[in-house]
Amino acid sequence: MKKYLLFTLMLFASPVVFAQTTVDTVDIRICYDVRMRLYKNKKKRVDEHWLDIGKNGISKYYSYWKRVDQELKDSVYAAGGDYDEYNKIKREKDNPRSSFEFTIFKNYQQNDQLTGICTPYSGSKYLFTEEMGQDWELVSDSVHHVLEHPCRKATARFHGRTWTAYYATDIPVPEGPWKLCGLPGLIMYACDSEKDYIFSCMAIKTKVGEPLTFDKDNAITITPQKLEKTLYEYRSNPLMPLMARTGGDVVVRDSRGREVKQRTYEPVLLEYYGVDK
Repeated sequence: MKKYLLFTLMLFASPVVFAQTTVDTVDIRICYDVRMRLYKNKKKRVDEHWLDIGKNGISKYYSYWKRVDQELKDSVYAAGGDYDEYNKIKREKDNPRSSFEFTIFKNYQQNDQLTGICTPYSGSKYLFTEEMGQDWELVSDSVHHVLEHPCRKATARFHGRTWTAYYATDIPVPEGPWKLCGLPGLIMYACDSEKDYIFSCMAIKTKVGEPLTFDKDNAITITPQKLEKTLYEYRSNPLMPLMARTGGDVVVRDSRGREVKQRTYEPVLLEYYGVDK
């Protein structure tokens, strides 16, 4: 049975205010300019990501743009507003939209363990865990400067991609953007060999003092491998989550009743577990 919907209808508009649990206090905040390609033969998208490092060693990596959007949504709902009001204010503010689906925690539940939250636009929320780190090869004779910090080069093969990273020798923090970590210095710049994903440090703030929060309410526990498949299927067909909910095909129509044909693109994922380590 086919379901007919207006193109302008917001499909996943139920109000959700997430409960946050404080797990540490932010000591250092690293801000990254991020360029990422989500589909083959498409332009990269831009985002701003933050890496918050807590006083007790827990870190949290996330999209700042997504954080701003979530805070706006929470404030509107807390004041008794609905999705329409939130969407109206969002349009007025013209805040940039994030396409990054992950929040990555390191050393949260135990040392050397990574905990990830994935929230694709479908409205689902997934929780996964895995070991931290990459097998880096240090290139001692290569020096590069990022924000006037002397950085050395390292390379690693990780989940289907070859990564190049430059880490600051004067900032002895074994942290970095996304899942990248384990070098004898903060990763200031990283990119994969195809340059589908590029992380560039643009600011470092110390003594931040904000709560470092974690939220896993209503999350579905999943393996990273299963999550990779789910993300690939979702990006290949954005209507897939709705089809799963309705139990049938979905036909999208515009305000004049004309069928809107869905364009398909080849997804470019950040990692591919089935390729190699």
